[in-house]
Amino acid sequence: MPRWADLSTGRRRAGVLAGNFDAAIAPLRERPSWWPNTRQYSARVVLRVREVGVERAVTDRAVRGWLLRALNEWRAGRGGAIDPSRLSRRLTAPTYLEALRSAETITLARFDPDVDAGVLAELFDGLVGIKRSEAQVVAISKTLCHLLPELIAPFDGVITCGFFDWNALPKVADQGWLADVYAVLGGIARKVGARRLERLGTPAWPLDPAVGAALRIGQGRVVDLGLEGYRRARDEPWYVP
Repeated sequence: MPRWADLSTGRRRAGVLAGNFDAAIAPLRERPSWWPNTRQYSARVVLRVREVGVERAVTDRAVRGWLLRALNEWRAGRGGAIDPSRLSRRLTAPTYLEALRSAETITLARFDPDVDAGVLAELFDGLVGIKRSEAQVVAISKTLCHLLPELIAPFDGVITCGFFDWNALPKVADQGWLADVYAVLGGIARKVGARRLERLGTPAWPLDPAVGAALRIGQGRVVDLGLEGYRRARDEPWYVP
């Protein structure tokens, strides 16, 4: 069995993280480098998606350009560049736009594997090929995290693998694996609660309240920061190896 198919460590840690979420994320909330700012394309994309909706955003050529630059900010092109033409074609395909519309009302805290795994698989499957590499899952998850911030958590080889105790991610995500992983991530989000996730996703340093609210990260990224906080909390009494 591939190591990334074993979710036993992640399931064991999930309840501990949910019960100590504020403590886990607190050090990251104090460091602006972990948060979006108005100079970043990443923030521009999320702001635009919230303003006009995901379908209108991805059909806007300028926003797709911002998205490509945001993915570069997030180093999603390591090991293989993201192809701008493929990204545009896949994002604007009619069936893909329908999948985005279906997913726009789903939040991580309300994710139901039995109901929502199919559309999640459509979202990941529909973007396979955007990167000139066999490994697709990181770039796809980071793309979707910008477009569906209340649902999608970004995957990477440090935070995600560190929390689940994997040595690597699959190159491409299938529906069963996504359903299992999102059952764990959704369980954390549900236990923390949507209101706390919103509060914890709002920058903690002094900002104009309107700016702080606009720069709020979505539930997916908040949980992702929680995974990183857990990974760094090895000396805490509540940490579970």
